[in-house]
Amino acid sequence: MTVKTRTRPRFGRAIWALWILIGVMIISLGALSTTVAAAPSPLVGISFAASALVFTASLILAGRITIALEAARRAARPSLAASGSFNIVSRLFRRKARADQQPHPKQT
Repeated sequence: MTVKTRTRPRFGRAIWALWILIGVMIISLGALSTTVAAAPSPLVGISFAASALVFTASLILAGRITIALEAARRAARPSLAASGSFNIVSRLFRRKARADQQPHPKQT
């Protein structure tokens, strides 16, 4: 019997929730723009406030999900020290050792 280990975390439910929130944001922004173009009335004001509230809540929740997904992705990724590889840019701009930090030759 073999035990399967996950090499990559799965974020299916969070990604689905993110897409649903993006859809809700699009729909509420459409309702918001419709109420802006409508003739002024109390019903238009209430629908403007409701659609603005739904849009703002969806935007905040989608941002929180995005931040959590990015933090989990960075935590699952191996660090540069563990992988043993360096970026090309960091190789080009690596600091040179100063004269006082260089080892002195042995005097015999």
